[in-house]
Amino acid sequence: MKRLLLTVQALFCLLIINCTSPIIQSFKKIQDSLERSNEGLIVMNRTKLKEIHVFDIEALSKQADSISFANADLNGLIDEYKTQITNLDLTGYNVNIAYEVISTPDFVKGALMSATSSLVEKCRKAQIDPLKKNYFDSLIYNFTRVNSDTAYFTKQFKGIPSANALVALARLQLESSEITHLCLQSIYQSLKEARPVYKKGNNLLLMKYASTEIMPVLLKCTDEPKIEHLPNRLRMVLSINEDGVITDVIFPEDNLSTSCKQLVKKKLLKMAGWEAPQILGKPIKTKYTWNISCLNWGY
Repeated sequence: MKRLLLTVQALFCLLIINCTSPIIQSFKKIQDSLERSNEGLIVMNRTKLKEIHVFDIEALSKQADSISFANADLNGLIDEYKTQITNLDLTGYNVNIAYEVISTPDFVKGALMSATSSLVEKCRKAQIDPLKKNYFDSLIYNFTRVNSDTAYFTKQFKGIPSANALVALARLQLESSEITHLCLQSIYQSLKEARPVYKKGNNLLLMKYASTEIMPVLLKCTDEPKIEHLPNRLRMVLSINEDGVITDVIFPEDNLSTSCKQLVKKKLLKMAGWEAPQILGKPIKTKYTWNISCLNWGY
């Protein structure tokens, strides 16, 4: 009995292999390629999401999270469809399975429509780079067809081999991750470019403050005003809140004594004149890296 079962299994496997035509194999290769590309984008999107969170801007972190979650939900839903289709049709030839899995009953089709609609809605709030806007719009157009084109499911999945349907689903996943990537990249870029300004962006006034306010503190906190006691460069990272107030100062380079850092920080915490950048029409807290060079010139 056991030998008979093994023989039947062997014949079944042989049948499947022989039934796999070059066309079906071609569809499988395309599907594999799309899925590999999607996996790469998913990794990139996770990295970009972490980079957005580093800025610690709650509103944009939540926006990025919602986009990422919508993409994950859609990818997970499509993975379920692909698994069901593959399990029900090992050959990839069946022209009914995909439509039955995706389009009936109605609540299943509704799940896919809802998932695509959710991603589009959340992503449209992001300010896309003008150079990538046309490509973004084309991806969005493909997605909106799932909801706007009443014949979408019939045209995409009815009467076509399962292998072809799996390619269509894999492509939908990739487009979903591409849309997500463009949105996350735009959010990240807006944060990266959001910088506070000092007195309307007048760099001369900032240099003057360094000369008249920071330099005397440095001279006081060193033993003597000699060249060897002053660093060549002072690098400071200012944390500035929504009101333009400096709330913290850190010194990334270890070229000042602890007591000297404390004195400089105390001075900077009283520094006025900063204006916070705005995102989505609201001021945000941010950081400003201030490099003061050539401190020992003239001393």
